[in-house]
Amino acid sequence: MRATDVMIGGKRALVAGYGDVGKGCAFAMRGAGARVLITEIDPICALQACMEGFQVVTLEECVGEVDIFTSATGNFKIVTLEHMKKMKNNAIVCNIGHFDNEIAMEDLEQCPGIKVENIKPQVDRFVFPDGHGVIVLASGRLVNLGCATGHPSFVMSCSFTNQVLAQLDILENCTKAKKYKNDVYLLPKKLDEKVAALHLPSLGASMTKLSKEQADYIGVKDMGLAEFGRKELTLAEHEMPGLMAARKEFGPSQPFKGMNINGSLHMTIQTGVLIETLAALGAKVRWCSCNIFSTQDHAAS
Repeated sequence: MRATDVMIGGKRALVAGYGDVGKGCAFAMRGAGARVLITEIDPICALQACMEGFQVVTLEECVGEVDIFTSATGNFKIVTLEHMKKMKNNAIVCNIGHFDNEIAMEDLEQCPGIKVENIKPQVDRFVFPDGHGVIVLASGRLVNLGCATGHPSFVMSCSFTNQVLAQLDILENCTKAKKYKNDVYLLPKKLDEKVAALHLPSLGASMTKLSKEQADYIGVKDMGLAEFGRKELTLAEHEMPGLMAARKEFGPSQPFKGMNINGSLHMTIQTGVLIETLAALGAKVRWCSCNIFSTQDHAAS
């Protein structure tokens, strides 16, 4: 909507992939009034889509009838040149999965006779020799970053809090307790639970507490999640409460003091808060961002 000013209500929208990202896209499209179709290769995900009321199809059987195509698979060449040749005039194509090869951009750009009309930054209309065209957003790259401002602050707070707690876990179990070897480890579930618990107060949520008998009955050690729910956190008026809480909890002890942390990530206000948090924990932070389209890069630099 922000990129094209097209009304979504009444449009037919196809979402390729019904994983975590695809589910969010499908519900967002339906919430805006679109009639949503899903493509899937996984029978479980396909069944989930059906049970949520979405129609599961193949792209080939409906390519000429869809108004908005969104690829959210993590695979490549989901939307091919042949697909785009068969799309209706001014169909909108975008990718929110991973790299720009989910849409066959290289094939599209090299198609004989193709003409490119730049409508505005990050919005291009590719016109085929027969006169019909398709509108590609963000040059086939991640549309939420190219045509919007990325993830909401609250979502990035969850992500960055997880990273900070993961580094604290590595610090404890690698350099101090010597439990970790030089290997790749899956983050313990307790860290995910703590991240979630740190964010609940800002949403006005109150955790139900298990009694010892209830905890014993279901085999939850130390009453499980309830131990985190008992924390009293003051996170008022912060859009990234998890990082604020981590800064408050670990800041005085300066666990990262003397450490150099180098990072390369899309520079936004949210990554700026992450940098400030790492610095508040004692680290010396160097950050590199290469997104020339973000005006926030210059302000953050």
